Amino acid sequence: ASTPTTPAPLDTAPAAVAFGTAGSKWWTVGAGIANNFHSATDLNLFGAYSYFLDTDVEFSAEVGAWYYGDGDDAFGLNPQMVVRWHFFNNQKWTIYGDIGIGLLFMTDDVPDGGSSFNFSPRIGGGVTRLLNDSGLRWQAGIRWAHISNARITGDEDNPSRDSVMFYTGLIWPF
Repeated sequence: ASTPTTPAPLDTAPAAVAFGTAGSKWWTVGAGIANNFHSATDLNLFGAYSYFLDTDVEFSAEVGAWYYGDGDDAFGLNPQMVVRWHFFNNQKWTIYGDIGIGLLFMTDDVPDGGSSFNFSPRIGGGVTRLLNDSGLRWQAGIRWAHISNARITGDEDNPSRDSVMFYTGLIWPF
């Protein structure tokens, strides 16, 4: 004889996938502020799609919208690729390091005397924290952000800019 099973209550949501699980997919939205410690403060809004290639190794495709406040104000669009390693992950918190590169298309030359097309390498680190049972996470970090056209218009037209950027965002699974 078999024993009857009791169905799960209807209001029970399925458990969220563990953050850092190989094959899991995540969305991120966030904002940041960067400063070059001279005359420029830049603002950033970004969205990202992330995929965990392996346990705690994340690949992210990110698109950022930028406001550059240096000389003539400029706006930019910045697609990036980022690899992030969550070297500490206890599911509630992670600590990570990341590295990335992207393209930067702007409405004016940034920095002044440069070009409206640049490359944007970056390196940094941060933390994530689990906020609820659905897998929503908070992210905060700091990075070195570089803007340079890599001398594609000549040595004399390649003023670069280095900034420190602080950013925050929300991450959720899908």
